[in-house]
Amino acid sequence: MLKELDLSQDNLRKFGRTMAFCLLAIGLVLLLRRKSLFMVLWAIGLIFFILAQARAVSLRPIYKIWMGLAFCLGWVNTRIILLLVYYLVVTPIGLILRLFRKDLLNLKPEKGAQTYWLKRELKNSAKESYERIF
Repeated sequence: MLKELDLSQDNLRKFGRTMAFCLLAIGLVLLLRRKSLFMVLWAIGLIFFILAQARAVSLRPIYKIWMGLAFCLGWVNTRIILLLVYYLVVTPIGLILRLFRKDLLNLKPEKGAQTYWLKRELKNSAKESYERIF
């Protein structure tokens, strides 16, 4: 994934400007909350902006590290979100359906049934109904 990163001058400039904007915005929030850390964030944000405008190539190692962290977080978050959805949504629905003995897919075998085919009424057998199936 990191080998496929776009390390062009324009992309590095966008990265530098985005980091500068985010750091300046976080610094503004800290200023409004009367925290003293805002000056450090503003200084780092200003450095990012100057580097993005003057020498964007110098942001390449920081960009690679940042994107490596982003890929790692994406990998972990995807698994956590899928795990939570499965155990907090899919599993309770399955347990509730079992509790009420619901068979939504008609998978239970019926004793004495000659066929499992379901009868279907033909609504429209005109030629036009075959043109747009979905």
